[in-house]
Amino acid sequence: MRTIYWDSWAIGYATLSRPVFDLATDLRARYRLKTADAMHLAAAIIYGCDEFWTNDRRLDQAAAGHIQTVSIEQLP
Repeated sequence: MRTIYWDSWAIGYATLSRPVFDLATDLRARYRLKTADAMHLAAAIIYGCDEFWTNDRRLDQAAAGHIQTVSIEQLP
C-alpha cells in the first residue's frame, strides 16, 4: 500500500446528494456499473475531483469526458 495515498491532505468525505444519486443512476444504467462503483464515480465527478484512482478498467469508459482515471498500477 502506498502511504502517499493514505497520508494525502487531499482525501476527504463527500455528501451523497441528489445530484450524485442522479448521476450514479445514469452511469449505472448506461455503462452497466455496479451500484457502489457508480456512486463512487458520480461523487468524484460532482465534487470536481481531478483524478479517479481505480484498478477497474471498466470505469474508464464511464469516466471519459468527466474525470481522468488513474490505474493504481501506473503509480510510482
